[in-house]
Amino acid sequence: MIFRVDIVTRMERNAAIGLVRNAIIAAEGWVTHHQLFSNMAVSISCEMPMGLAAKFIAALHAADLAPAFDGDIPKDDGGKDVDLRVGITLTFIHNEPDLKRDVPAFG
Repeated sequence: MIFRVDIVTRMERNAAIGLVRNAIIAAEGWVTHHQLFSNMAVSISCEMPMGLAAKFIAALHAADLAPAFDGDIPKDDGGKDVDLRVGITLTFIHNEPDLKRDVPAFG
């Protein structure tokens, strides 16, 4: 099962990413992949014990990140060692210009 969480914020991006990281750690989770899209958005994939998904969402709310998701927060069905895959998208609202970085030539 994949649980999708969307966050739209005006918070400074590095601070917001750090708060999401802290929420993942609070839920005993770990990051499996991330992708930065300039300074406009970030995609983070992580896994955590299914029984701690509610703790993860509560930590995001406590950090004023206002997570949005479809359906209910997944609950542990009583199984042992059941991990939940979580896909998090952060979109940043700001007036900064697009962050451009030099990309070296390939080949």
